[in-house]
Amino acid sequence: MRHPRLWRIAAVLACALGLAACAPPTDPAIGLTAAAINATLSTEVASARTTATYEADRRQVTQIAARESVSRARGQQSSIIATLEALDLPRPDVSLITPVQFPTAAVQASPTPDTISVAGGGVTLAAPTVDPNATATFTPAPTLPATAAPTVDPTAPRLDNIVTSTGVDGDDCPVNPTATFSPSTPQIYIVATAYNLGPGGVVASRWLRDGQEVAYYEFAPDFTINGACIWFFVDQTDFAFQVGSTYQVELLSNGVNVRTVSFAIE
Repeated sequence: MRHPRLWRIAAVLACALGLAACAPPTDPAIGLTAAAINATLSTEVASARTTATYEADRRQVTQIAARESVSRARGQQSSIIATLEALDLPRPDVSLITPVQFPTAAVQASPTPDTISVAGGGVTLAAPTVDPNATATFTPAPTLPATAAPTVDPTAPRLDNIVTSTGVDGDDCPVNPTATFSPSTPQIYIVATAYNLGPGGVVASRWLRDGQEVAYYEFAPDFTINGACIWFFVDQTDFAFQVGSTYQVELLSNGVNVRTVSFAIE
């Protein structure tokens, strides 16, 4: 395709040359003017040819890049199809793929995230931008009603430090506290420290084997016990100490179970 600019320059040049040839050479200035015009037009012709060559080269480079992009896309498509077939997945029908339609309207920009700057090896997180006109809404946490701690009567009878043992010493406190006894153990004791236990109160021990009561004893003091040890015991005359059974002993104060202690015969 001929360059439109070259055609116009050629037409002007031909006309100028024709006028120069037809005019009578009576004035030398006319010849100098024609020569100057000729030189100017020659420069423009050379510039136009250079520009046309550059445009042609740029179009050729664009076409080559486009062909390479198509070739790479086809190669990627073939690779994806081969991978799907290797995984025994159905081969996709590329004709059913709908190209993504880009929005024509202006898209609202997302809020600017907090920026991070690195200076002197340290990372600084910039403070988020706060709208000064925004009104913060604060919802206070619900107030839960306070739960009062249970009130303990310090004068009420109680039993502490409840253990089983093989015996007691001179102050009625346990000797060799343990939860494991042998079938030949002579006695098994349940010992506790009593507080505020006086006349009118009853302390009992209830002995269980495999959930069944096998012995029961009560103690009703006629004096006040406050911080001293009390005990109950059983021996082979109460029930046989059998291996493999489950044993428990309950301590009761005025009919209320204070503590259940387990022990074993091994």
